[in-house]
Amino acid sequence: MNEPLMDGRIYTSEMPPYHLKKLVYWAFADRKTKTTLAKDILVARTEVNDELIDRKLADYALNYLFTTEQLKELILLADSKGISNAQLHNTLKEYAGKFEAVRNAIAAPKKAPRKSSDLDE
Repeated sequence: MNEPLMDGRIYTSEMPPYHLKKLVYWAFADRKTKTTLAKDILVARTEVNDELIDRKLADYALNYLFTTEQLKELILLADSKGISNAQLHNTLKEYAGKFEAVRNAIAAPKKAPRKSSDLDE
């Protein structure tokens, strides 16, 4: 499965005003756009935390009875379908160890009203 490109679903309006101002100042000081600076920060943070991310994924894969590669495939599929992390965790818990069942549930999710408990913070 190909890695998704940055998709623009993260907006500066989701940032607290203090941090948005600091981003604007930093972007100015570095002669970059806010978008370029935010991308650079995200890239640097994911590179620094690469091993931690892999360890956490391995732990979740073990808990949900999947291989790490299966879990990664399901995460990317859920993201491409706009399924929240909270909803994915619930689906993985419900279908633990049943890879095809989870993949099918993600590929054709049931239409249900979103609950506030399903929303990521």
